[in-house]
Amino acid sequence: MHFNCIVHRRLAAAVVAIRLYQIDHNNIFPPELSALVPRYLPAVLADPYSAADAPIGFAQDAPMPYVYSISTNGVDDTLAGLIPRARDDQDARCPDFIMFLDLPGRK
Repeated sequence: MHFNCIVHRRLAAAVVAIRLYQIDHNNIFPPELSALVPRYLPAVLADPYSAADAPIGFAQDAPMPYVYSISTNGVDDTLAGLIPRARDDQDARCPDFIMFLDLPGRK
């Protein structure tokens, strides 16, 4: 439960930082999370479930962009193509923790 709280806080911080970046850069996504440091985040946020201390993931080129954590299984399931197509589809297709990014102007 403790790591789940950490993951959700870090993903939420990344979402806010990405949106602030977009506001300052004509609504484009940063090329990678490291572009948010140091102006929007103090450091690239580590994924607490990664044994190698890897950063949280960022899929800015996905049809519905998102940030994610590899979750309790320690495997990046998004690399295996188990990417959810929508918010309501997440648990059925991909065990990774995912926060979708709302695109400006999208309803």
